[in-house]
Amino acid sequence: METRDAEGSQAVEMGQDGDGNQSLEIRHDAARQKFVAHLEGRNSYLSYREEGPVLDLLSTFVAPEVRGRGVGEKLVLSALLYAKGRGLRVIPTCWFVDTVVERHAEFQDLLTER
Repeated sequence: METRDAEGSQAVEMGQDGDGNQSLEIRHDAARQKFVAHLEGRNSYLSYREEGPVLDLLSTFVAPEVRGRGVGEKLVLSALLYAKGRGLRVIPTCWFVDTVVERHAEFQDLLTER
């Protein structure tokens, strides 16, 4: 399910995590150029810079308490879907983006260099 709040931030309900725990919500905070995941009271994020037709995925941080549960991958996938939906190219400055794209080859065509 996707919704927008009054400031235009996009929220995507991702359902339960891999362990069947509290549902994971990913919010696109365009004003701060971040995708933010909220799980079990902890925030994780993927920061980016959007310049023209390019989305530079800069850094991924997953809170230590929720690591190993797919949160980082879901953040990257959300950013890749955002880029694909808007016809943007993606610079994978964050090393983890390359790792996710290796697992999801359908996004390979989005990648570009500086």
